[in-house]
Amino acid sequence: MKTHAYLITAHHEFPLLEKLLRLLDHEENDIYVHIDKKAPRAQYEVFAESYAPEHARVTFLPRIRVGWGGDSQIKAILNLLREATEFEHAYYHLLSGVDLPIKPHGEILRFFEERPERQFLSFVPMENSCLERVRYWYPFHNRVGNHWGSFWFYMERALLRVQKELGIDRLRKSALVWRKGGTWFSVTHAFALGLLDFMAQPEQRRAFRHSCCADEIFVQTFAWNSEFRARAVDNDLREIDWERGGPYTYTEEDFDFLTRSPDLWARKFSLEKHPGIVEQLINHLK
Repeated sequence: MKTHAYLITAHHEFPLLEKLLRLLDHEENDIYVHIDKKAPRAQYEVFAESYAPEHARVTFLPRIRVGWGGDSQIKAILNLLREATEFEHAYYHLLSGVDLPIKPHGEILRFFEERPERQFLSFVPMENSCLERVRYWYPFHNRVGNHWGSFWFYMERALLRVQKELGIDRLRKSALVWRKGGTWFSVTHAFALGLLDFMAQPEQRRAFRHSCCADEIFVQTFAWNSEFRARAVDNDLREIDWERGGPYTYTEEDFDFLTRSPDLWARKFSLEKHPGIVEQLINHLK
């Protein structure tokens, strides 16, 4: 049986990340971790050197600086995929460092064994405002991130106005049908290789370079314009609550809701703010 690859992007809450890795520590899993270079070097080194898995193979990737919504987010995900696809895996699951499984390991394995060759990712309506994320240049967005009101934020807004006045459109010659959805996915080896090839093409490199929040576009656009569209399931299997937060951080009161969910993983959690729900889930999964 082929193993599963977990691709994890993290930047803080190292104690919670360790608990996530412990829950994924099974012989059937390979784990690939990218920790944002903005995280303090001392914390990262202590964590990487002290964490010792019992069963899974864990690889820490060279760190890059990731800006929220910048093309650096896409680069980090592609780096994880390149490293993981050096070995063929049954599925590749992208998680953040503040996610946790909400189903036992065996149940997760059975779910994918019963649905071979399905690709799990979410789709949402692609509005014109979303196309602006790749239509225009955002050379400062790795600096801007979610720091609204900063110097670089106003620089980016000014440049965006100029581009609109000049009629800039990076998509003018694109034959792609553009689609949007959530960042997180569970996809097969063939899909992962196809996505890497797609993103290596000059047209895609140009389209996603200096983009804004296009980590929610590149996977869905590839899936929609490829042979994988026919076996793509509009479900990323992640329990994420956008109604109560951006996204909402689960508390002890959400335990019954999470354990009744049909999804396999959930985000997000905080060991610093709500340790009780984390311990509840760990005990439940054991």
